[in-house]
Amino acid sequence: MPRLFLATIGLTAIVAIAGTPAPPAQSEARAQQLIKELKLEVLPKESGYLGIIGRSAQTVTVDGRALAVQSQNYYMLTRDRPINYLHWLAPDDTHILIEGGPVDYFIFHPDGRVEKVTLGMDLAAGQRPVVAVPGGCWKALRLADSARYALMANTLSPEFTPDRVKIGAGEAWMKRYVGKAPWATPEALREFIGPNWIPWATTSRVGTGLRPVQAEQGSAKVFGFLSATKIQPSSARPDRVPSTSLRASSDPVPHSPR
Repeated sequence: MPRLFLATIGLTAIVAIAGTPAPPAQSEARAQQLIKELKLEVLPKESGYLGIIGRSAQTVTVDGRALAVQSQNYYMLTRDRPINYLHWLAPDDTHILIEGGPVDYFIFHPDGRVEKVTLGMDLAAGQRPVVAVPGGCWKALRLADSARYALMANTLSPEFTPDRVKIGAGEAWMKRYVGKAPWATPEALREFIGPNWIPWATTSRVGTGLRPVQAEQGSAKVFGFLSATKIQPSSARPDRVPSTSLRASSDPVPHSPR
């Protein structure tokens, strides 16, 4: 089923937006059309725009509970929201470029390695139309300066659940990965963390199953989940989040939609 989804996701997107004539590619008008037609919404904490597609009917047992083999969604970066801030996911996360880009992926492996991969269609320049990030990695995405937007589809295997994601990091995480590549400067890593900086995060929390950030409660649809309350949108800029909204917690908590 995952392979079938990868083969057909582009067609799904085309069908979904075929009802309206497309403005010029890589234009602001086109970006706004995609957001409207695909019903994308701002993703709290991580930033960017998210639209739920669904999840597979097949299931797999993980830690004693049944999870869908895969969940799928649209994800989009734009010039007003060009960064997907640093986060950690337990499931494998595969991104497929539908339109626009390129997008740089900064991947931080649990063994301390770092990796930069560019999602794009210029194969001769080393770009790739699909980026697969293994489960258990930290990552951040940044839209290329030359791009107006990038629309992607991503699949998570097994499905996303709110207790298997972490957002934000602090000094211990920075020390672990700084200097591991020419691009891994203190300034760049701090930019990837963005508004989710946690000055009191310790080494024992980073890389463990503990959540370093208390996520906002409630949600709209979260990869097939629907909670009882709805997130109240923040009036703050995406790069200005009050520190009082972040706190360390050792308990899994509901996560805002990704």
